[in-house]
Amino acid sequence: DKEAKGKRGGTLRVRIVSANGLKAADSDGLSDPYIKVIVGKRVQKTAVIKKTLNPEFDSELLFHFDDLSTLLKCGSVVFKAYDWDRYGLNDPIGKASLPLDSMQQALTYGDSVECAISLNDKQKTPGQVILSLDWRPDVNPQLFTHMTWYPDWEPPEKIEPLYVPPDVPPKP
Repeated sequence: DKEAKGKRGGTLRVRIVSANGLKAADSDGLSDPYIKVIVGKRVQKTAVIKKTLNPEFDSELLFHFDDLSTLLKCGSVVFKAYDWDRYGLNDPIGKASLPLDSMQQALTYGDSVECAISLNDKQKTPGQVILSLDWRPDVNPQLFTHMTWYPDWEPPEKIEPLYVPPDVPPKP
């Protein structure tokens, strides 16, 4: 169908590496932080890291879209930091956003965008989130239409080295 032609779905991979200098929200001077990532109407979050202002998240969040232009129409990726509370509401401790149009070229060419974003958290020295983003196009299923699967195939026990002839000087 003509409308689907030229469109290629893919996944925005958002890797939340760590954060530092987060705002303290608990009585012990620490927080139990997690990061909520919002792309359009899609929301995902990292795990909660207990009792720290400098969490190591090492979290990968995946957002699938029909094509890159649909992702870019979302406008920005929003990052909201929260302090998790066992009872009651979780406390917001900072927010930041990255405009997608500023990353369009990198995303289009498959480059990873790595950055540290400062949170709007009303601290003299704002907390930061260290992250990377990249766009991974879906594999084109047409690439595999002429392949055959041999379930009983096993590699040979011994692989003979490839013979490479010595360099022969060109004839004059």
